[in-house]
Amino acid sequence: MGKKVFDIIGNRYGRWVVLENAGKNPHGEKQVLCRCDCGVQKVMRRSLITLGYSKSCGCYAREISVEKATSHGCSGTRIYRIWAGIIQRCYNNTKDCEWKKYGGRGISMCNDWRDFCNFNEWALANGYNDELTIDRIDNNGNYEPSNCRWATVYEQNNNRRTNKIISFNGVTGTVREFADKYRLKYSCLYARLKLGWDIESALITPSRGRFWHHD
Repeated sequence: MGKKVFDIIGNRYGRWVVLENAGKNPHGEKQVLCRCDCGVQKVMRRSLITLGYSKSCGCYAREISVEKATSHGCSGTRIYRIWAGIIQRCYNNTKDCEWKKYGGRGISMCNDWRDFCNFNEWALANGYNDELTIDRIDNNGNYEPSNCRWATVYEQNNNRRTNKIISFNGVTGTVREFADKYRLKYSCLYARLKLGWDIESALITPSRGRFWHHD
């Protein structure tokens, strides 16, 4: 007789309840479909559930973090709202419309910053003011001290992962940076490049009858 497989369907592990078996992943590891108490359903490696490495979809850690921040009287501050927004984008896949761009791409917040007080301390020590927003230096990286800075809205928009990078005369930058440098409207330069113009012509061709000479 073959070895009997231990059935865990219906079992509870932390906030997870196992709903059904879900085959194997590309590495040959068994998977199960689970539902968290908050309603999130997710296919997980069976071993992560049974060995206790995953106890919820992330909602428990989020609730604890919010509770800590609230208890310190910071919930009404702008820094707190920024911190809470990061939590939502990274972990709340049921309510936050931005989740697909962040948590859905595997972007997370480092464990140290899950405690608002640690995030607040870093923010104040690294140039935070009410005119700046938090910006990830590597848009594919996580929210953590080595990958974050406080930047102006312009700097953050210029650092979006959707920005097109171009080079001209030995200088490399975004389309927006070149548009500003050559005093062109961003929409004009972007449209020219999309139509297949070469970079030099796109930059120096007069716009609306006005010729711009760049020194």
